[in-house]
Amino acid sequence: MKAAYVSYDGDVERMISELKCCTLDDIERHCQTLQTMIDSRQLTHRKNFTRSAAQVRRRAAASRQVLFVLLFTDSITHRLTRAASDFYSLNYSDAV
Repeated sequence: MKAAYVSYDGDVERMISELKCCTLDDIERHCQTLQTMIDSRQLTHRKNFTRSAAQVRRRAAASRQVLFVLLFTDSITHRLTRAASDFYSLNYSDAV
């Protein structure tokens, strides 16, 4: 992680793409780790880190919100489809 920070001049988005098996959920943890290293002077603070970390965090939060909406919508659609199917089968059996 240190090597990626230095080679990408603190650009979090590029660093995250370089790290293996890193997902949106890992971004906050990696940013906190890097900030701890900066605070302890193991790494030099870069302006790109502060700016790009904020952008990546916002994008990650937005992606999680979109995923939640998609999952919620899918659940509602499934329930409505099942209810409509039940309704039609009841009405059809009553008519016969």
